[in-house]
Amino acid sequence: MSSSPSAESSEAVLDTIAGMLLHPPQELAVEHARLFGGLRHGFGLEPPYESVWRGEHRVMGQATQAVAAAYAQAGAALADPRIPADHVGFELTFLAHLLGSSDPRAEGWLRAFLDEHVLAWVPEWCRAVGAADPGGAYGQLAAILLPFVEEVADAVATAAPRG
Repeated sequence: MSSSPSAESSEAVLDTIAGMLLHPPQELAVEHARLFGGLRHGFGLEPPYESVWRGEHRVMGQATQAVAAAYAQAGAALADPRIPADHVGFELTFLAHLLGSSDPRAEGWLRAFLDEHVLAWVPEWCRAVGAADPGGAYGQLAAILLPFVEEVADAVATAAPRG
């Protein structure tokens, strides 16, 4: 697909994720709970789901259904429909799927998914995570994901539509 991010930014994202995998799982679990556990209202960040970050204040909201429909339209789906489809990790994985797709409809799906979903909340989420966890594993991930998502969006916006 012509609207792919640069090899350097893709490599940076993969390197950051690989670095996170070097942390002991219990360390990441503690950090995840601290950042997103919602141990009580107002403590930590909201969980990383589009439905929550776009104002529905609950998981499995309308955004979850819309994201699942976008996945289905492109022939992708989560193995278990009870899992919220609008988790940041799933949405970014779907972006990667569309970026690597040879289906002629993929660019249209990518443009729509970026506009209707990813760009509506992921940049804000990245900035919030970066501010809440500067120097931590999740903060580092957010710091590299934000420019990556912006680069993908710029590449898609400037690519001539196929047709």
